[in-house]
Amino acid sequence: MENIEKDLKFWHPVNLISTFFGVGKIPFAPGTWGSIAAYPFCIVLMKGVIELAKLQGSVVYRITQEPLLFFIVIGVILLLLFLIGTYTSHLYTKYTGREDPKEVVIDEVVGQLLVIVTTTIPSLATISNLTGTALNIYVALVIIFPLILFRIFDIIKPWPISWCDTNIKGGFGIMLDDIAAAVMAIISYYALFFLTIDLVNKFLIK
Repeated sequence: MENIEKDLKFWHPVNLISTFFGVGKIPFAPGTWGSIAAYPFCIVLMKGVIELAKLQGSVVYRITQEPLLFFIVIGVILLLLFLIGTYTSHLYTKYTGREDPKEVVIDEVVGQLLVIVTTTIPSLATISNLTGTALNIYVALVIIFPLILFRIFDIIKPWPISWCDTNIKGGFGIMLDDIAAAVMAIISYYALFFLTIDLVNKFLIK
């Protein structure tokens, strides 16, 4: 695939999606930047859902009235993003001739999104009884902690993440190991939450 990467221009859809609009081109820690980029992306998505939900006759409004249905829809959206990421990552490896390019960060974005919608958003929905410093500390923890956990698992790659990374190749492999890292981050988040809930109640909740 000699010089084929030269044909993959910045505005090419495969490049835009795989590198998440160029975030993956940041030379230092592109995976971490990809994870961070998931936060503003999630805010935009949620704001769009909220605005659509204000339209009482819309499908989104009806969905938001049923929590189970709402999370099913969120799951479908994440699945679609996973499939899109798998396809574009596969094409990117074909274009560049490289097996797992570091600049491909759509996997980190989707993995971090999965962590956000299953940890940060549910946690932020439980803070009605917090004010002042306690509120600020809680918000900081539920935003930053899931990011840290996901990055730890994505970088260290314990089993079964390492198995996915070693044995499953192509676009599917690129995406799958980050989904595995996301699942482990989610499990760890809630395990730590329940282990420290007494401390949270003591120091943050009056």
